[in-house]
Amino acid sequence: MSQVAFPTKLHKNSTIHHLVVRPINIAERSKWDTFMAKHHYLGFKSLVGKSIRYVAEIQGQWVALLGWSAAALIRLRRIKMPSTR
Repeated sequence: MSQVAFPTKLHKNSTIHHLVVRPINIAERSKWDTFMAKHHYLGFKSLVGKSIRYVAEIQGQWVALLGWSAAALIRLRRIKMPSTR
């Protein structure tokens, strides 16, 4: 699995030493889904179709969740296509 570390400065008094963004592993999927359902402002049921889930960590603590689904891309394409009916 690939990981990306960013030494970042948010504020002059607060420094993040290592932010790691990585795909979750299979064992973490339940935790990711639970956190998303609990903390997302719209709630969360599931990602539809092929999907990928990422987690952002600072010193091993999850600080953000990211998820993409192929179904969302297909839906966007359908919205942009003119109707043939």
